[in-house]
Amino acid sequence: MEINRFRSFDHLSSYVGLAPSTYSSRQKEPVMGLSQRQNIILRNILTEAAWIASGRDPVLTMTFGRLVKRK
Repeated sequence: MEINRFRSFDHLSSYVGLAPSTYSSRQKEPVMGLSQRQNIILRNILTEAAWIASGRDPVLTMTFGRLVKRK
């Protein structure tokens, strides 16, 4: 896949399936989780890579720990 085919980071994240899904009406624009439009294989590979990286990189491990405490 050629990275230059994406015009922006938003287009790339949408392709991968990491862009939030929204439903917009006149006044409200709630975020409804991740978009269903996705490349499932690429999204799964990135998710697994993130889990491995968060366990091996001390900075990511600390950041993950802080996020878990907030949730």
